[in-house]
Amino acid sequence: MKTILTLILTLRMFSSQGQALWSDTTFVKRQNQNIIDGYGTTIKLDGVNVGGWLMWEGWIWGGGFSTETQLVQGISNKLGVIPAENFRDSVYKNYITRADIERISQQCFNVVRIPFNHAILEDDTNPFVYKNSGWALLDSVLNWCEIYNVYAVLDLHSAPGGQSTLFTADPDPIDLWSSPQNQQRTIQLWKAIAQRYNNRGIIAGYDLLNEPNTTNNPLLLSLYQNIIDTIRTVDTNHMFFIEGNDYAQDFSMFTSLLDSNIAFEFHIYTWFGADVQQELTELKTFSQNLNVPIWCGEWGDNDLSNLTSQVAEFRNSTYNVSGNAFWTWKKQFKFIQYPCYNCYYGTFTWDKVTEWINNNTSPQPTVIETQQGVNDFLNNIKFQKTYLNNSLNSVLEVCSIVGIDEISNQTFSIFPNPSNGHLTIIRNHIDENCIITIYDPKGRVLLSEQHIEGSTFEIDLDNFTNGIYFIRLDTGKYFRTNKFIVKQ
Repeated sequence: MKTILTLILTLRMFSSQGQALWSDTTFVKRQNQNIIDGYGTTIKLDGVNVGGWLMWEGWIWGGGFSTETQLVQGISNKLGVIPAENFRDSVYKNYITRADIERISQQCFNVVRIPFNHAILEDDTNPFVYKNSGWALLDSVLNWCEIYNVYAVLDLHSAPGGQSTLFTADPDPIDLWSSPQNQQRTIQLWKAIAQRYNNRGIIAGYDLLNEPNTTNNPLLLSLYQNIIDTIRTVDTNHMFFIEGNDYAQDFSMFTSLLDSNIAFEFHIYTWFGADVQQELTELKTFSQNLNVPIWCGEWGDNDLSNLTSQVAEFRNSTYNVSGNAFWTWKKQFKFIQYPCYNCYYGTFTWDKVTEWINNNTSPQPTVIETQQGVNDFLNNIKFQKTYLNNSLNSVLEVCSIVGIDEISNQTFSIFPNPSNGHLTIIRNHIDENCIITIYDPKGRVLLSEQHIEGSTFEIDLDNFTNGIYFIRLDTGKYFRTNKFIVKQ
């Protein structure tokens, strides 16, 4: 009995923010102003971005507003082309790993937005030819998402040429809007992605262009429509996330839907002077007029008090925001920046390298210092070197979210976990009937039972093979979903 009691786990409970229920035959999609999963349940996509991994920004790595190209060139100029390529490979290998997705899942987030540079798949010197190394990177993170039941949103953060002049787009001298070839490359790149992943149910949707910025609204609409129409020739399953112009803030050019399975994605950073309530009110009107969901794909980088008030507005049912993805999951700790979430430390030599790359009037590191800084960075970004910022985690917490009813006492416990062939369910609210449903990791229903009022239920799992499963308690007024392991 003592051994069993040590296995008792009062699981963190969460509602529609809970882990992904997915399969490769059912897909996340739009239903009027809501996003629903493949089983018809309205969900909130609440999670984090994994910036700084497949798309580099000096800001995330502890430096200034350096582009990915500038970071590569700076290291290459000091150490050489081959060491710079080795550095790139090490970042891809270590910055985000399976352990990160597991930790994200453990925080009860159900989505990761995956910013990627087109360059992981296509070299500018060899357009329309896609690299196996890039596919391997995307395949790996999608596999991790499937293992830990976290939806993925694929985000083209840097299109060929760049969709803005901001460092976040890694722009080239000839940008996306000035080059018909770059526009065609963007269309065909998305076709290749959709063709490869058209039956991957773990993908919640395709985020076609991160923060576009152009004075030519008709060109933006035309490019979006061409991308969508081309994708639909190979993929009729996945939802599209469409960002507004002016860095995902201006949606005035959208007077109708470009596709029936679509959500509009906005970004909001209050240090740009944004009034969160006013913007959400305007977005709510936009959502109602077009009968379409709205989702916040990026927000963050602020002090804790501002972040606390901002997330409360996202969760306010008045605005019907279909979830949010915090920017960003992993970042270097610095006193002069806003709080990091999953944090790693910098060093004097690494900071000297990034400061010089960002501003060539800063003290220039020697070759030895550059190599030391690079080594420090590659060591410190390893998962085992990171730590979770508990103060920020308490702001972003979704495990304790209980849904639109805001009933704080609706919890249940299960034990033993891992289960040895049976499962005991204890709940603290005993005056309501409920349905207990068990799913496998593919979202398939393995067991569904109606239970009358009571506090304790016994479930026989003798026919279950060893592995991870999900149990859902549904009263009709609220539901909770949790994970357990069978190990017989």
